[in-house]
Amino acid sequence: MNEVKLVNPSDLKSASWRSTYIVSPDLAVLARSIVQHGILCPIVAREQDLTIIDGHERYLLALNNPQVKEVIGSTVPVIFVNCSEKDAMILHVQMNRGRGSVVAKK
Repeated sequence: MNEVKLVNPSDLKSASWRSTYIVSPDLAVLARSIVQHGILCPIVAREQDLTIIDGHERYLLALNNPQVKEVIGSTVPVIFVNCSEKDAMILHVQMNRGRGSVVAKK
């Protein structure tokens, strides 16, 4: 089982191949949830290059939302996965299919 580590969100990298996006009202709901409860689900990232596989919106809120930053401090929980970029892409789709629409990046 992979261990959860606390990481500075600025050390993580956004994946150029991510296929899921959240609309603004849902992002606001997520921000309020984090402010109220903290980050309940760790971000998942590739161990090799710190590219985010799952949790991109939590990552963005941790970097850019002042209220979220105040609650979580300077670190976010991350689980690192040792996998190829191809496997990371597959895992990204698998983890996100049940939570939202998968759309092609324009």
